[in-house]
Amino acid sequence: MFNYIKRFYKKMSIKQKLLLLFSVQIIIPMAFMGMMFYKNTESIIQNKSVSYSADLLKMIELRMNDFSSNLVSITDDILYDAKMYAILDEKKSEVATEDLRDYCYNLLRRICLSNKEIQSITLASLNEYEYSYDLNAGGVSIESSASFKAMLEKARLAQHKPTWYTEVDEENKVRNLYLIRMIYDSDDFSERGLIILQINRQRLKDVYNDLSTEFMQSINILSKDNKWIIGTEEDWYNEKENEWISNQADNWGYRIDKKEQRLLAFMNIEGTEWKIVAEGSLNQLVNEEMGHFRFLFIIVMTFTILLLSIFSILMAMDILSPINRLVHSIKKVEEENVHQEVIVDREDELGYLSKCFNKMSKEIDNLLNRV
Repeated sequence: MFNYIKRFYKKMSIKQKLLLLFSVQIIIPMAFMGMMFYKNTESIIQNKSVSYSADLLKMIELRMNDFSSNLVSITDDILYDAKMYAILDEKKSEVATEDLRDYCYNLLRRICLSNKEIQSITLASLNEYEYSYDLNAGGVSIESSASFKAMLEKARLAQHKPTWYTEVDEENKVRNLYLIRMIYDSDDFSERGLIILQINRQRLKDVYNDLSTEFMQSINILSKDNKWIIGTEEDWYNEKENEWISNQADNWGYRIDKKEQRLLAFMNIEGTEWKIVAEGSLNQLVNEEMGHFRFLFIIVMTFTILLLSIFSILMAMDILSPINRLVHSIKKVEEENVHQEVIVDREDELGYLSKCFNKMSKEIDNLLNRV
């Protein structure tokens, strides 16, 4: 096989050999470059997916902080309202004045109607006498579906700050979400009551819903104990992933499942006890990146081949042109015994060879003419 290739190579013209040489010089580097690009694609995609996930989670966190800050400002406005303290002073057996009842109703109603993220708002005294307004029911109600004692205990732990409370059902799933805040007397700082905002969880989802992409389709909000609050996958739960998230000490982290080609990332939301959990398919990103890679590689390959081909053809013509002139003159001398000088327009080895041929051909012509 080797001898056959050797004989075939020796039969090739110089032109064919030069074209073969330049073709190999083009194809091998380009093939090697393509292999290197493809080999690095996985790490590039992982780095890009991790960076994209971090940016996405940070953006959701900022929106959640704005969402929470708006609710906190509502509780601040209530705390600064002196009439709210007058309502809380009413005994359970007594009836508040008609003016106070109307004022409380209108205030709670106005807050609910102007803030769609609030499903209902309740103002409760320590004796569990409550005024509330619900967007669904409307009007003022003294009933509450939440555990007042549990809320009160958690609000005490938070002291003057608002805190989040999740109400679970019989299956230990989050049924309602509340922002609660203890009301303290401005003079002696004694406990006066409780502000309870029931959150519209669908509005909470709308805060980040537009950030979902084909790559990061699953975005869920979990409570401190990893209970699903809201998200794209109802009642999202993964025991293995939840355990891993719970064991992370950092504010955010990620892990890549190479077998399933999936990325899981989480971030704790500052100022709350929640965490954002996002999942994305690396296959989707691979397809997108490979599409960009193929397009870029084809453009680079085409441009490089075109450029090197033009360069190769010019180089081949530059080498073959003096050789062809020399061969033509040699045939002229051989066939007709006529001296024909070769034009010398270069100073390289071919130019030296042409000069030597001209000298030799001239001497042969002189010898023949003498004879």
